[in-house]
Amino acid sequence: MVFPNALFIDMSWLLTVFLLSLRLAAVFLMTPVMYAFSMPPTVRVFLVIGLSVVLTVGFPDVRVSAALGVGELI
Repeated sequence: MVFPNALFIDMSWLLTVFLLSLRLAAVFLMTPVMYAFSMPPTVRVFLVIGLSVVLTVGFPDVRVSAALGVGELI
């Protein structure tokens, strides 16, 4: 059964967002930027994921191959 309004997410795009969000989370964890203001952890997570999506959309030529396994990513 094919749905005409189904959302298709490319796995390479999703993997790029995930890896970029891990890097941004590590950067924000090491800097006092996120702790200057009291912010709930959920807001921090949404901020990191939102920034990752914006950066991934802004640079469409930079993608991670979805064919890579865990060994190649590490």
